[in-house]
Amino acid sequence: MNSASLDSVPRHVREIMACLFRSGFQVWVVGGALRDMLSGRAPKDYDLATDAPADAIMKLFSRVIPVGIAHGTVRIHVDEGDIEVTTVAPPGMEGILLDLDRRDFTMNALALSYPEGHLLDPHGGTEDLRRHLLKTVGNPRSRFKEDPLRILRAARFMSAYGCRMDGRMAAAVKDELAGMDGIAAERIRDEMFKLLSGKFVIEAFEWMRRCGVLRKIMPELQSLVSSGSKRSYPFDPYRHTLYTIGNCPPRLTVRLAALLHHLDRRESLRKRPAPGRPGSGQGNHRVALSLMKRWRMSRKQIQEVNLLLNNLLPPNAVRWGDVSLRRLMAEVGHERLEDLLDLSHAHLLSRGRSKGLMHAFEVLRSKILREVALHPPLHIGDLEVKGEDVMRVLHLKPGPVVGEILQAVLQRVLQDPQFNRREALMAYIQQRFNNQL
Repeated sequence: MNSASLDSVPRHVREIMACLFRSGFQVWVVGGALRDMLSGRAPKDYDLATDAPADAIMKLFSRVIPVGIAHGTVRIHVDEGDIEVTTVAPPGMEGILLDLDRRDFTMNALALSYPEGHLLDPHGGTEDLRRHLLKTVGNPRSRFKEDPLRILRAARFMSAYGCRMDGRMAAAVKDELAGMDGIAAERIRDEMFKLLSGKFVIEAFEWMRRCGVLRKIMPELQSLVSSGSKRSYPFDPYRHTLYTIGNCPPRLTVRLAALLHHLDRRESLRKRPAPGRPGSGQGNHRVALSLMKRWRMSRKQIQEVNLLLNNLLPPNAVRWGDVSLRRLMAEVGHERLEDLLDLSHAHLLSRGRSKGLMHAFEVLRSKILREVALHPPLHIGDLEVKGEDVMRVLHLKPGPVVGEILQAVLQRVLQDPQFNRREALMAYIQQRFNNQL
């Protein structure tokens, strides 16, 4: 176990604490930052608790956002980032202990005082962290009744920290599952996004399956579990999905695509991408799209995940030539190419593919990366001719036909990047399209 001390707290956080203390108020670092310190992780953000009233905090600091003023929570904005500060009542030790009593899990019911640097741990969270044990503060059924999302938060902490579930808490989860029906889709989405980035994501999904949580939040994945069969990895579609997630790097977009890529397997089997034709399987992800909309994912997130799902590389991609690879690069774009390669690698690996095929895929990855380094023209904007050139040489007015011609020119350049010379392209446009208009 590591230690939690004020020396580990960033200077800008300590300066806020010092200002509150000089003004006659008590203040503590609370929650997740201390959990991460004790676990040897770098905290992503810091939350403070204080007995200073919210209006006093707003007078002490110049940039304060009243994000939850009804609950005594404000956000102090500094150059290094926002710090959330919550008022506890009554003042002093009684207030902070009551605040910790209301926390969800013992590993989060921690507070570090200023300026003494004394760690408050009234519920044994430090020892539970050491034992990798997840326990609620007090009665687990009461905690889950207060907020059923805590059931999903438990899975998220299992994914992040690899902890096991306290027995009383596991039993309470099954008793309180019905409460999950009323959780807002956005809250489920946010917890799932965090869960997907965990090192122990497979174990977390398996726990959710065994406890019935998965059936509540993602019945589409639950339906992939083989029933009445001894089939197991790599043939069981549910386990294939889990191993694909686990074999992906912990980047949200690629793990989301891994989570969703097998939901529409029946449609995908009916319409496989043709060899050497990236993206020809588009439109086969009805179930995945429905789930993303249910989770109220942003349009940008949906587009990014769909891009990966539509271009997932089949095993025969290892035999694709340079033209097909350039078309793939043009379809996916530089920003998502690494995600696609990682997803495709994980997908093949999780199907138990042979060492020979996996080696061939790594050769393909190297070939693609070498092609990227050459900066070939991949988009209409990379062409040495523009729409104005097309309109002038073909005597056209602005309209969709101009774009269609430029797209056809791009396909010719993807076959031979050296053809992207202005003179050659102008001659090609005149020769091919002059008699068609």
